[in-house]
Amino acid sequence: MSNNTMKSEFPNNDQRLAVCNSQWKEKKRSKNKMKIERRFLPQEDAEVRILREDGKPTKIVGYFAKFNKLSRDLGGFKEKISRGFFKEALKDSDVVDLFNHDHNFPLGRESAFGDEGKLKVWEDKVGLRYELTPLQTQTIEDRVLIPIDKGVIKGNSFGFRIKGGGDTWDESDDGTIRTLMPNGCSHLVDGSQVLFPAYDGTGVSLRMENTEVALRSLEDWKEENKVETKDEVATENIESKENRDLENKEDIENNSVENSNDSENDNNENDNNENRESEQNDNKDESNPDNVTIDSEQDSTENETVESVSLKTIGLKLKTNQQIIDNE
Repeated sequence: MSNNTMKSEFPNNDQRLAVCNSQWKEKKRSKNKMKIERRFLPQEDAEVRILREDGKPTKIVGYFAKFNKLSRDLGGFKEKISRGFFKEALKDSDVVDLFNHDHNFPLGRESAFGDEGKLKVWEDKVGLRYELTPLQTQTIEDRVLIPIDKGVIKGNSFGFRIKGGGDTWDESDDGTIRTLMPNGCSHLVDGSQVLFPAYDGTGVSLRMENTEVALRSLEDWKEENKVETKDEVATENIESKENRDLENKEDIENNSVENSNDSENDNNENDNNENRESEQNDNKDESNPDNVTIDSEQDSTENETVESVSLKTIGLKLKTNQQIIDNE
């Protein structure tokens, strides 16, 4: 859509921005539909084994996937496959069986002629079941059949493409869960017998298996529903706690500095008071160095004055008494 057309149909800038975002997301979803996702089934669930019968070709049997079994962590989410997920894809599929997903090491195919190299794949109540009659070569016998027979190769995996809306997301006590819905598979690409099956986060990460489609789907779901996963909430809680701890530490340090400053101010004030008192005493001493003597002399003068007043009083009394006697 040209700029002029956009402006004529959507005069508001926010509307044009929303249309661009919508088209970008749709283009991204279209690219996702072409990407292959790959999953590994743990050896305890794959049940891969060899069937040898007299006069018949050797067969490999097992499960590429199992239904309603919660995977381990695939890198921020867990996953389970609903029964019927592969149903539509199996109607017109031509699944190839590859050893360790190596395109240079094919073992069989659904459309192979005759029994040798024939792969059969179907859904049962348990999962995605397969039966393979591999090509009868010495290389396959030595590198695949004998290792499986001896328990060296134990795992299975499969590659697939998913339809738009072929999955749902949810938050539960088990974390963020992706459910692959019935008829959600658009194309079952291949199946493999693998040496290191890993349907868990570590294996997927280290083996760089494709979970990009799932992670983009998860981001779209979180954006549309404004959802925070438990891991994100836990991370936010940890960061919040760290921030609170840092703030408390800063408060303690600030209080310590303030208390230290207050203590210094108190000490300085005490020192200033002492200095002022000392200066006052020094000034007093300089203005009256004989202060103690003067006080003593003043006390003596006061005593003499009191004694003089007392003698005068006694004299007056004697004189008065003498006058009384004379009059008599």
